[in-house]
Amino acid sequence: MSRRENVFTQLGTANYKIAQLLCKDEDLRRYLKYSIENPMDSNLETPALEDVWKNNIRTKPLIHLDELRESFCLVTWDYGSVGYNTDFSSLALHIDIFTPINAWDINEVCQRPFRIMDLVLQDLNNKRVSGIGTLNFYSFELKIISNEYTQHQMVFYLDVNNSNETLN
Repeated sequence: MSRRENVFTQLGTANYKIAQLLCKDEDLRRYLKYSIENPMDSNLETPALEDVWKNNIRTKPLIHLDELRESFCLVTWDYGSVGYNTDFSSLALHIDIFTPINAWDINEVCQRPFRIMDLVLQDLNNKRVSGIGTLNFYSFELKIISNEYTQHQMVFYLDVNNSNETLN
């Protein structure tokens, strides 16, 4: 992470960039927006980026689970530790994927939450966030399961010393 006093501003900016990158993925937008069995149906239009932004891909953790009708991803920083200087030496990014139970089935061998996680992994793993570090997939976990929805959490750690592809 670059040495500056505005490290939290950098994190907030990076959070926004990561969410915007996910929004650009047309397949991900379809799997999040369309709760039907075939979200890749060629008769369906790809949801517009502005229809998905802040609805299906969020950075603000305001969640009304009683109103959950479509899948969505929540992008948040979970953890940061400071090294010997004032910069972060370790960071953890969480991508929480909420999926209505009635939207799990898709007409593929894979179920919706796992297909969404695969798309997120393709979009983010080994990508460098300018001024922050490189995202490295670490783990996933089923956090919540109810009769209405599930929440899977993907964790990415940042290698602050690596320099692969940069997110703009």
